[in-house]
Amino acid sequence: MTDELETEDVNLLSEGLKEGLKIAGELLLIPGTSLIAQRDFKRGLIHAGVGIAARVAFGAPGVVLTAANSYCTARTGEGLITKLFGGQQAPAQATDPSLREKVYGETAQGVSLDTIKESISEDVEDYYHEAKAAVPEAPPADT
Repeated sequence: MTDELETEDVNLLSEGLKEGLKIAGELLLIPGTSLIAQRDFKRGLIHAGVGIAARVAFGAPGVVLTAANSYCTARTGEGLITKLFGGQQAPAQATDPSLREKVYGETAQGVSLDTIKESISEDVEDYYHEAKAAVPEAPPADT
């Protein structure tokens, strides 16, 4: 029991450290760092270019807003404006970093593949019901 708690504490600390490094990279290096760290090179490089343009056009506030948008996109899959002001939610991607982290973390903890699949299946079912509630006008899917 104590080993499980210690493992969770280490995982939380590790996750916090990763997120802290992403934020630092966004602000101290160049916007897009957190996206590039997640291997989303296209959006990361776009944010880097926009960050350079924003620095020239608007100074520090432009860079900070671009960095915030990049980090928000890396963290949630949605841009800052969409998160703040709503809009249609972007569909989950197959390369969702939270899914990858979940699989890696559970594998490192020795969880079996079948148990991981079952857990992910439950998550997908939850997301499906959330989507159905959020978009009631969507036509039913043929199954």
